[in-house]
Amino acid sequence: MGLTGFPQVAPFPTSETRATSEYDGGNLGQLFADQDGNVFMLVDCQESFLVGEVAVINGDFQASQAGSASRGLIGVIASAASASDTYAYAQVFGTNTVALMSSGVTSAGALIIPVTTDGGYFNEATSTAANTVFGALSRAAASSATSPAVGGAVGTVQLLWPYVNGLATDLAGTT
Repeated sequence: MGLTGFPQVAPFPTSETRATSEYDGGNLGQLFADQDGNVFMLVDCQESFLVGEVAVINGDFQASQAGSASRGLIGVIASAASASDTYAYAQVFGTNTVALMSSGVTSAGALIIPVTTDGGYFNEATSTAANTVFGALSRAAASSATSPAVGGAVGTVQLLWPYVNGLATDLAGTT
């Protein structure tokens, strides 16, 4: 059961990447749905990424590591990109089970993008104002059984065209 209005076949598998010199599809920003209804966007990576890393996507469909001052659409990288100038897919809608996040993330709080220099990942709102992610929520507590290089844990998030506005918002304690 796929979503209507989106191509069901991507130009290359979402588990792979392509160097910009290899692929001249000219369709950056194009959306593709899989058989489960998850939607992926073709992006131009501006740096290397791990699978599950959280990226911010600008108006030119360039993906960069999400940080505390990022503004734009949020996506979860679907395949490891080894360097800049690589086309990859970022998931922007649906359920993602390999999103990188802080081990403290539960299903109760709002997601934020923390101040970080070690990679893009989700964290949970605390008593400190932070860059709130609108349109994404954690479906379960993070699992630190798999400890990636960034974030410290892997979790399941529901993505509903998430975005950040770069403004520090304090959502802790709100109901």
